[in-house]
Formats: sequence, C-alpha cells, structure tokens
Amino acid sequence: MLGMLKHISLNFITKRKNEILAVLYLMLAFFFLRSYFAVLNAPEDYLQGLSSKILYIHVPCAWLAVGIYISMAFSSIAFLIYRNPVYDITAEALSVIGMVFTSITLITGSIWGKPTWGTWWAWDARMTSVLVLFFIYVAYICIKQALATQPEKAAGAAAAFAVVGAINIPIIKLSVFLWSTLHQKSTFFRYDGPSIHSSMLEPIYYTLPFFVCSASIVFVLRFTAILLGNKIKRQKIAALNQYNFNNSDLNASKQA
Repeated sequence: MLGMLKHISLNFITKRKNEILAVLYLMLAFFFLRSYFAVLNAPEDYLQGLSSKILYIHVPCAWLAVGIYISMAFSSIAFLIYRNPVYDITAEALSVIGMVFTSITLITGSIWGKPTWGTWWAWDARMTSVLVLFFIYVAYICIKQALATQPEKAAGAAAAFAVVGAINIPIIKLSVFLWSTLHQKSTFFRYDGPSIHSSMLEPIYYTLPFFVCSASIVFVLRFTAILLGNKIKRQKIAALNQYNFNNSDLNASKQA
C-alpha cells in the first residue's frame, strides 16, 4: 500500500507539474495580496511600535524552518527503511528550502531583537538552537555535495545525519521552558489559547499560507529538477559502462 501511494504521488508530481504550479502561483498571488493588506491594517504593539509587525514574517518562517526539518527527518527514516530514492529526493529537495527559512528566521529575529531587547544577538537557548538548526541544514547539504559522485553512499549518510539531527527539534521547542532566555515563551500554542490579541493574530492566517505556497513551489521545482538530474546521471553512467564494455570487447578481439 505504501509503495502504491508513493508511486501515485511521484507520478502526480512529475506528470502534473505545470498544473500544480499554476494552482500554487494563483494561491501565492491571493495570499500575497491578503497578507499585504492584513499586515498594513494590523495594529502596532503599544510597546514595540512598528517593529512588532516583523512577527508576520519571523513567526511563519520559524514554523516552516522546524516543520520542514521534521518532514526531512521522516523522509530520511523512510529512506533508511525502504531504500527508495524518492524519499531521499524529497529530503534533498526540502533541505535548501529549510535552510532559507531558517536564515530568514535568524535575520528577522535579529532585526526584531535590536529595538526590543537592545541587542542584535544573544547566545540564549532559543536563538542558539535555531542557529544549530541552520548549521544542520548546511551540513546535510554539504554531505550530499561531498558524496555527489557516490549517490547511494550520499543518500545513506545524509539520511542518517538528518535523523540524528532531529534531536535538535525538541530542544528548540523546549528551550524557553528549560532555560532562562530573552525569547518569550509560547505565544500562539497555549492551553488557554493565544496570548496575542485577535486583531494582531489575523495577519498570520494569510502570511503563513503565503510562505507555505512559496515553499511548495520551490519544492516542486527542486523535486522535479533533482529527479531529472538523477535520470541524466544514470544515463551517463550507463553510456560510460557501455563504452567501456565495447572497448574491452574490441581490445579482446585485437589480442585474439
């Protein structure tokens, strides 16, 4: 059943790429316009002023940075179990996207932190653990690049690394509870409901889908590009093997 679903999803992405992208681009345009006006009309925080509106970029990007890594980790686990390259391609396609969203999270957090906390950076648990996440993404990409000539070895090593790196995810979540940090505790996901006023919460309902659509577009493009690249590599290897085989036959006939 799992193999059938995987085969269907692979065919769906590769054969319906243009249709999928067209829908995603339309959704992207819609959520961009809604996000623009929602953020424009959202009230400023009475203490932080205009700088508080950076949360509409910072928060969705932080959620995606973590969420994408969780998806990478599950894809890597699936690859280690089933050894199907589709799971490896999925993780590889997600890696750069996750790294970009983690970068945006760190940059927007620093910009927001300067007027709020009086510093661009502090080595507290939340910020440091997100920085570690960025380096985990970078290390994963480096593993894939370093072993590019040995795709099977690269896939296994990168998948194992991604699974081990997932230990950082609960550290990010729990960091504000386990250590004393500048970063506030959970604002949105609380037992008693979000602590942020509904008028300031509403723009998140549009900026989050906007970034999700952006990530989805890049994922579809990267997934199909990696799939095509792997196909070309296999064809080159097959052609090279055939060439070497023909040469060995030719040399053998000459010697005979």
